[in-house]
Amino acid sequence: MTTKFIFLTGGAKRIGKTTCKHFHDQGFNIIFHYNSSLSEANEIKDSLNGIRENSCFMLQADFNDQSSIEKLSQGVSEITDQLAVLINNASSIYPTPIDKASLDEWKDLTDTNVTTPLFLIQALAPYLKRANGCIVNISDTLVKN
Repeated sequence: MTTKFIFLTGGAKRIGKTTCKHFHDQGFNIIFHYNSSLSEANEIKDSLNGIRENSCFMLQADFNDQSSIEKLSQGVSEITDQLAVLINNASSIYPTPIDKASLDEWKDLTDTNVTTPLFLIQALAPYLKRANGCIVNISDTLVKN
């Protein structure tokens, strides 16, 4: 049986961390992206590799950098040539009143939450096709009553 790989953006904390652990428990090998949470990313990688050797890999990229898609696609290609699942989980959020929102915040929101998932899907489509894989897009928000 071939080992199945998933690739998950935003895998170092919160929902991403839990998702990495869940899929690993199901026997998948994990490749996850992180931006600036290096210590959290190393903790997850070491923990999962401690359970099953060489089953978890991490890739760093900042989605505000246009070369991040190519960087991540290249990183995935060095690990596997097929993906069973692509999970677009990374997100940015600015709990900012509309009249205080800045252009830089808006660009970060759209780059991380909209632009990157689209072009990451495009870049990783060959890997997904080889494994008859699927895509999961996750979006979250903070809601106050």
